[in-house]
Amino acid sequence: MKILSPRATQGLKILHLLAVSAWVGGQMCLILLSIMRASMADVADQYAIVLAIEAIDEIVIVGGAMGTLITGFFYSLLTNWGFFRHRWLTVKWIVTVSLILFGIFFLGPWASQMADIAVAERAAAFVNDDFLAAEKNSTIFGNIQFCLAVGMVIISVKKPWKHI
Repeated sequence: MKILSPRATQGLKILHLLAVSAWVGGQMCLILLSIMRASMADVADQYAIVLAIEAIDEIVIVGGAMGTLITGFFYSLLTNWGFFRHRWLTVKWIVTVSLILFGIFFLGPWASQMADIAVAERAAAFVNDDFLAAEKNSTIFGNIQFCLAVGMVIISVKKPWKHI
């Protein structure tokens, strides 16, 4: 049951693509910043990058993920695509919600923990065991999440599975 006009559907699709771009682009930025921080000798530069990582996570990634979820919801609700009409859509819904929940409960808190330790300890933060553990977890699982997000983009383009 299609409710939106073609023009409104295009507008919603544009908003959805912008949100996805922010989410995936933000993840890519975090990977790049983490690589840059690891190669920096200056503690002040490392400190600035840790704070930038937290800001990108809280603003760009969270905003993009929530925008993706909300626009995806309305796109499914108000167009012929539906929520679970195709297997690839079902996979996207499951992966999207899983990634967002993992980000809320793990990735975001790790980024905040790193920033909190960096603010409190400055140079000593970069040898703090809690900081290093959060950084390691954030790097490993952030890279996995980025790959899954890129996989969802590929699924969106290829639409690989038949109707349910």
